[in-house]
Amino acid sequence: MTKPFVGNISSNHAPLGNGRVMALLQQYQGGKPNDRIHYLLYPDYSRRSSVLGEAGVQTVVFDPVYGNVNYDFYESGGFIALDDAVYEDGCGLYTVESHRGFIRMRTTTWVALDCDAVVRRIQVASMTNDRRELEVFPQVHLRGEICRKDGVIISKVPNEDVVYVAAGCESAEDFHFGDIGAAAREKKFNHEFGTVSEIGEIRVDEKFSVENQFFPDAEERLLQVCASRGRKPNLSFLNRVKVGREWSEPFYLVIGLGKTEREAVGNLKSLSGDPENSRKKTRQTWACWNGSGKVREPSFADYEMHLSKTIMKMAIQDNGLAPYIGFRKYHGMVWLRDSLWMSIAFSEAGYREESLRILRGLKQVVKKDANGYIYCIYDCKTGEQKEDIDSAENDFAGLLLAGIFYHYRKFRDQGALGEFMELIAYCADWICQKRDETGLLPPCSGIWECFTPRTKGYQYEHMTWASGTAAYGLRVAAEMCGDMKDFARAEKCRAAHLQMLDCLKMECVKDGILCRAKETVRLDSSVLLFFTLFPLFDPEDPVVAGTVEAIESRLKDPLLGGIWRHEDMTYERGDGQPWIGTTLWMAETHMVLGNKKKGDEYLQWVLEHTSQCGLFPEEVISKDLLWGISMPSYSHAGFVMAMLRARG
Repeated sequence: MTKPFVGNISSNHAPLGNGRVMALLQQYQGGKPNDRIHYLLYPDYSRRSSVLGEAGVQTVVFDPVYGNVNYDFYESGGFIALDDAVYEDGCGLYTVESHRGFIRMRTTTWVALDCDAVVRRIQVASMTNDRRELEVFPQVHLRGEICRKDGVIISKVPNEDVVYVAAGCESAEDFHFGDIGAAAREKKFNHEFGTVSEIGEIRVDEKFSVENQFFPDAEERLLQVCASRGRKPNLSFLNRVKVGREWSEPFYLVIGLGKTEREAVGNLKSLSGDPENSRKKTRQTWACWNGSGKVREPSFADYEMHLSKTIMKMAIQDNGLAPYIGFRKYHGMVWLRDSLWMSIAFSEAGYREESLRILRGLKQVVKKDANGYIYCIYDCKTGEQKEDIDSAENDFAGLLLAGIFYHYRKFRDQGALGEFMELIAYCADWICQKRDETGLLPPCSGIWECFTPRTKGYQYEHMTWASGTAAYGLRVAAEMCGDMKDFARAEKCRAAHLQMLDCLKMECVKDGILCRAKETVRLDSSVLLFFTLFPLFDPEDPVVAGTVEAIESRLKDPLLGGIWRHEDMTYERGDGQPWIGTTLWMAETHMVLGNKKKGDEYLQWVLEHTSQCGLFPEEVISKDLLWGISMPSYSHAGFVMAMLRARG
């Protein structure tokens, strides 16, 4: 089966990060293939922390025989053909192979783990027998005030946090600002801003030196001059490379970042002398952490397991917040639910430090409204709550209790348990106090945040999801409180759990099927989690088999396969399409029921619907169109948990 690259939808990106630096690699823009670093974020993962201009980082190849092979993305030229893409061994190094005409190119990009820098390793080759010299131009689209010092180009970026970007290419013979296509043809490399070149004529609209001083309006002036010629401003480094059919010796573009000019230049120079050593060290560190170095002949499932853990770890900022990464629409937003999904997956996989860092990050950021409701969405940069006014979900308390419990159960970490006891007590008491006359939590929008008054024809409902997670949270809170000698609260939680479970079965089970809410007989795939991750029902309970049969009958896509989120068409994009996470929940449910063959079939469907490099989407729109690439929670964390269950 041919798999799409991460592109197709230009919001999809392949992420690389170290907790402070996040590089987002794009492979399509408006249907046009490319191989570029679209965003470079520092010192956090907010898109407001982007340090590069619109064109990002890309590479132009000039072939003296045939002309420009891989043209500047923003200039008229042509398409490249994407040939392959992979995270090496499922680790944090991303390699892309492409070609145009007879020239091939291979780039490997990584974010250093021991300093704040990004490296792009570039190789080229010919598909003809004759050897010839190519001119290869790694390009960086700079922002802000720009200067050149000691051969290094530095930009001062005036974001909310003023940061510095230092760009260098040790092997380069020269550098150029502006229209590199014309410069390559004319062999005139200009070190001034504002140079506009044309075939047969060199015309300078305006130029000014960038040597040893910053120009406050450098970006604006360069934009103005280049715009007059329909060009985008880029810094390009000239590398002359002799090629044959074998890959050339690599050369490296290094971008250092820092909160001061000295720090940025220092990070660049720490790698420029031996970038290949950085590559080996980065790969070894990732392989040691995710276990890929221990598998002699990894299967594709092994690769996916390593990659999923890598994506999850890359999502954690230094402050412990774990925002969405990769998918531009949600990038940088911290969902409490999704963060806890990752924390639980880390716990189950045996990663104590990562699980605890996420829990601590959430503990520092959670905020309450006037009624004591804890908001579910936060900004990764400021920690401000970003929840829509009408998307109250009511699942926060049960999920926080579950996340803390999974960490405690795995590691028997009494110190961490004591650290979170105040939050445990608050969440347990909130659930007990907020139950209404039905015995359930009050109506809310549910796990998908789409059953709200803003959605035509819908009102809040007594969601099975919200009350089910609360009931499970009370059960585990009773155990944790008991272990901390808070016996009165433990008994209160235990009694409330049993009452709530009885109410859930009475109000939300209809004709032997666990439905979405008290008010409806419609289905929601999230109830599968009450048979697996948050077990409220015994596998022998006929409700389990009845619900699974109903979901497979009414929520399984009849042509694509895979499981939908829910039964309604709420006018929200994503309805009526299979999701990776929900399909994994069905796989795990069959495993719990002892149906290994059926569970493996769903796992295989998931493995068949990755991007070329193995990144999972959030959902599958069609066979060749994947939406929400590299979402670290339901998809990648979900795959880790499903594989752990499948392998016992």
